[in-house]
Amino acid sequence: MIVLVSAGAGVAAFAPIPGDLNLDGVVDIVDVHIIQQMVVHGEYSPDADLNADDRVAQIDAIHLLKHVHAIPGYETPLFMSSSEILYGPYLTISNGSAKYGEMTTVTITAYNATTVDVANFDLTITYDPSVVVVTNATINPNLGDLISNFDDNATGSVRIASSNNGSGLSGDVTLATLSLVANGTIIGETSIIGLTINQYGLLNSSENVISAEVINGTFVVVSAATPSSCDAQGNEKNQFVAGESVYVKGTGLEANTSYRIWIQANPVSEGDLLTVNEDPSGVHEEVTTDTTGNFSTTEIWAIPSYAPSTYDEYDIVIDKLGDEPNTGYYNAASDGIDSMSAAGFVAPVPELSPIVLFSAGLIALAGYIGWRRRESN
Repeated sequence: MIVLVSAGAGVAAFAPIPGDLNLDGVVDIVDVHIIQQMVVHGEYSPDADLNADDRVAQIDAIHLLKHVHAIPGYETPLFMSSSEILYGPYLTISNGSAKYGEMTTVTITAYNATTVDVANFDLTITYDPSVVVVTNATINPNLGDLISNFDDNATGSVRIASSNNGSGLSGDVTLATLSLVANGTIIGETSIIGLTINQYGLLNSSENVISAEVINGTFVVVSAATPSSCDAQGNEKNQFVAGESVYVKGTGLEANTSYRIWIQANPVSEGDLLTVNEDPSGVHEEVTTDTTGNFSTTEIWAIPSYAPSTYDEYDIVIDKLGDEPNTGYYNAASDGIDSMSAAGFVAPVPELSPIVLFSAGLIALAGYIGWRRRESN
């Protein structure tokens, strides 16, 4: 039996099958998501440390992902060759999702650049333009200026490069951020976001070529489900003070379907594990949509009157039940979320004092009097 040091990401206490971190009897994409969440939260488990280097890192998730997709050379999820562990970074492009016509962003990152410094890059990004289009790119400002070619973005290809005469960066290095717009109209449509390193396309500060593997990303068109935070009367409300209750209402979900409502720390990304520790309410309400895919105003968090003003940012996730293996994880194709680009609501925030309200009233009154005087002249 392998005992975990931390199980905060939802990992079971031991994994009799290597790589089966949630103990469901299979090694699949859910286990990859668990490792990614452990990386984000800085957690450790020997079960997730697939290369036995005493840390859980993106390289472990990459290895397990290749195993899940049955890539030759990755027949076992547990053992890795020495050449796979530290030699050169692994370039990844993050997954993305958006509703039809809406924009989102993904990042290109060089992970595990521990023995080299990344100074310059030249990359081509490809995708299915009927599903998604890359519309813009920004570079890590520490890597100089961006050179880009968007002439073929409408047909599924863009090229971006850096122009950096300074030093490089080591560790896990964000190279660039891409803006994408969803073109697909069918919920669940997907496109591979392909990443290609062009010839001499990844260099260190001495202009030597860096050898690196590439892990592509995936973009998915999500439903138009639009849960939103509100007051008891259903009026949209995005800030709540201590003593108030947070409500949510939802539209555009699947008809006659059961969902569980989660409050999670912002931001929430595709595949994220929905965790009790991030939900301040301590309760997860279940709702069933009507024949039009809507559900009525539902209270989800009664904020204690004594709660300090912490300005915490939250998202509301409407998680479809019975959607295994996706239930319990944010899955853009079947779940709802109040916002992918900003926090859904902020709480607790301080209540305006009577003095502040009185002062604001005086300012407004003075402005009105001044306007009336100008009008009369």
